[in-house]
Amino acid sequence: MLDDNLKEKLHHYIDIADEKKLAAIYTLVEEDIATEMLELELEERLTDFETNPTDTLSFEQLVNGARQQYQHKQAFK
Repeated sequence: MLDDNLKEKLHHYIDIADEKKLAAIYTLVEEDIATEMLELELEERLTDFETNPTDTLSFEQLVNGARQQYQHKQAFK
């Protein structure tokens, strides 16, 4: 119950906090947010692979695809 009360208080404070305080709070949790997002992405990719392990690219296909995307972006600069 303490966690729920703490979360409620933090949510309320964040709703009324000014930009400077929001930036400070975000700085404290920024690394955790990035880590959690990376973990979710990796879990999703692993699930996709486990569901269909033959749906993969060879190294050459990967490199060629990356080169094509890079060239496409360079063409529009």
